Amino acid sequence: MPYWRLSGFYACYFAFIGCFSPYWGLYLKDHDFDGVAIGQLMSIYMATRIVGPNVWGWLADNTGKRLRIIRIGAFLGTLSVITVWLADSWLTMALAMTAFTFFLNAVLPQFEVITLQYLDLQRPYYSRIRIWGSLGFVLAVVGLGALFERFPVSLLPLFLMAALAGSWGCACSISEPQGVINNQQRPSFLQRFLVPQVILFYVVFLLSQVAMGPYYTFYSLYMQAHGYSSMAIGGFWALGVLAEVVLFFYMYRFLRLGVLRLLKLALLISIARWLLTAWAPESLPLAMISQLCHAATFGVLHVCGINLVQQYFSGGNEGQGQALFSAVAYGAGGSLGALASGYIWEELGMSQTFIFAAIVTSLALLLACWGLKEQATASA
Repeated sequence: MPYWRLSGFYACYFAFIGCFSPYWGLYLKDHDFDGVAIGQLMSIYMATRIVGPNVWGWLADNTGKRLRIIRIGAFLGTLSVITVWLADSWLTMALAMTAFTFFLNAVLPQFEVITLQYLDLQRPYYSRIRIWGSLGFVLAVVGLGALFERFPVSLLPLFLMAALAGSWGCACSISEPQGVINNQQRPSFLQRFLVPQVILFYVVFLLSQVAMGPYYTFYSLYMQAHGYSSMAIGGFWALGVLAEVVLFFYMYRFLRLGVLRLLKLALLISIARWLLTAWAPESLPLAMISQLCHAATFGVLHVCGINLVQQYFSGGNEGQGQALFSAVAYGAGGSLGALASGYIWEELGMSQTFIFAAIVTSLALLLACWGLKEQATASA
């Protein structure tokens, strides 16, 4: 198994996310976009996860050229970041973001399939590879936080291009895993999807990512409004991901408790996190505790989601299953969350944006407790 090459891809890909998520809102604000416009533009990033992954996932499952799809997406994503420099209005910025995020969002779901195929029966150790993505994110967040104390945030696209180029290079260095099921032998994707528990699973993750929309869109601006510097804000982001790193290192042990139990616990912790963020941003200790909850809010939820998708769609439909997971949860959910949070931010206030996140997560938890049962993962 090419451990370091797989890990290198995650490190570079999530270094891109570490450049983008904490600082893109600041980049847009620096270019004179208001809260509503920022929410709209960030929703584009989420929305391209709806179309892009499904198109590329269908192509990957039907052609069997999954790595080629990944390489094309990473290469074209790198080139299309150039269009950001040409953007001088809301419309041109929207087009630029649509271009590079369409290709960006085609990449990760398919690479998740490649990684899990390499791991085969050692899937609980997925987190030992995925941990390098978190480390790449931390290095990007901390490094740019320090850099933007001295240099303008307008340099951000340079780092986005470098990170995506690294992902492309790592994808080019590995080969397709052996033993992939022939396309003609796989069961119906639609038949797998139209199971009530599977549909409910997607609804739960949709809501969990609607709740993440305010965080990815406005957390940096929120903390900046409460007097924190760019360096401190970068430190908050890094703290959250460091907690995620520790979680990933031990996640294979936690999975013994059951994926669905962990999923529900993570949703409960998420509710507490958003309420802390809304009610106590000025308190440094509570702000740090809130960020430590990222281990559950993202880390546990992500691993649980990836594992459940692989269980539900094993047998040749993994690419479309992971693509749909990315599209529904991170795409539709994130887009709706970013868009809604923009209006709540402007009309109701900053704190109410994160109270909205807590309410939506509560609904996700109620649905999970009501409808997701352990027998749904009996094949695990």
